[in-house]
Amino acid sequence: MVEDFIIKYCWSAFGLLMASIPVFFPELAGSREQRLRLKDAAESQSTSGDNQVDRMTGRRTEGFITNKRLMVSLADAGGRMMYSYKDLSELAGFTYRVYNLLRVLHDLHDDKYVKPENSSELYSPENIRALIEYRDVHEGIILNDVSVVTPSGDTVLVQDLTLEINPAGHLMITGPNGSGKTSIIRVIAGLWPLFGGHLARPEPGASNVFFVPQRPYLVQGSLRDQVIYPHSHAKMMADGKTDEDLKEILGMVYLEYVVTREGGFDAVKEWKDVFSGGEKQRMQLARLFYHAPRFAVLDEATSAVSADVEALLYTTANDLDITVITISHRPALFKYHRYLLRLAADGSHAWSLERIGTGNALLGTVGQEIQKLEEQLKGLDEARRRLDEINAEMSLSKNSVTDGLTNVRRTLI
Repeated sequence: MVEDFIIKYCWSAFGLLMASIPVFFPELAGSREQRLRLKDAAESQSTSGDNQVDRMTGRRTEGFITNKRLMVSLADAGGRMMYSYKDLSELAGFTYRVYNLLRVLHDLHDDKYVKPENSSELYSPENIRALIEYRDVHEGIILNDVSVVTPSGDTVLVQDLTLEINPAGHLMITGPNGSGKTSIIRVIAGLWPLFGGHLARPEPGASNVFFVPQRPYLVQGSLRDQVIYPHSHAKMMADGKTDEDLKEILGMVYLEYVVTREGGFDAVKEWKDVFSGGEKQRMQLARLFYHAPRFAVLDEATSAVSADVEALLYTTANDLDITVITISHRPALFKYHRYLLRLAADGSHAWSLERIGTGNALLGTVGQEIQKLEEQLKGLDEARRRLDEINAEMSLSKNSVTDGLTNVRRTLI
């Protein structure tokens, strides 16, 4: 606000003041103005009075206009400098964030974790005794006595988790917010350190384990790049896949119309502004079906998709032999999974693994539904009371309007 005011008014006013000095205060001008005055005096002796005034007026007007243009240009340059300072500060902030991201990625690649200062130490990064084993993708994912801890080592989310995810053993992870559902996946992906226990998982790669986040990620590039990410067009051609294959995949997620609507696979747009919420999530699932990994992690990846489309998407994943690991609160997704990992809500870091369809799993689901309904019913009395107040206010307003119309009729009569 202050910068805009200075640039818009102060610089121009300052320039006009500076340009007016030789006109209104010639004695304060420099030696150049003194020489011009002496020259005018010499010429005035050989010219008449009117010509002398016209000559001096024209010269001063010329000098004023020239100085004004110079000062306005200077003010514009000063304003651009002030705006560029703001842009440079913003660029410095972005550069610092990108630098930190690259530094963290390098540390992550080298299994190097730095503990923040002044944090309580429950788990020390310097004393990590965990074992990470990469195995064949057909042998599944195994966690044995794994404790899910924040990277700083000061908060335990899940204690001594033992879990085995075999091919076709579709797993659903549920629990309250902050219980560590997504954190388990971060440990499996290697984004968070493994402080203890044993983790066996397939080699990293889009064809082994594919992660579909809650917030859809759309890359800068063509429509084709949205489907094949993180592969390039050259990689796609080397794998023997064509645009017709991509159209077929988009048809699996009911997005085949996007190709025609957006002008083909070579169209480049700001896709995060082009697609709706449901289209973004379905585009992520098209990316999943393109890579057809052995395991797929879906973190609330179908929350913006209708129930019938969601059912067909899970059926397609099953037909492609993709073992699904879903993070969700919705009991409606139970039927697409075989096992349920339930995280405790009381902060005890406890967990339980159940086979979906058993009495315990159904009982837990019913219990969650009852708890949710009870929470909704708590505010029912308050809502009814407020509804009565609104009805009463509307009734009074209606009576007031009726009385006003009656008085108007009487006045007119």
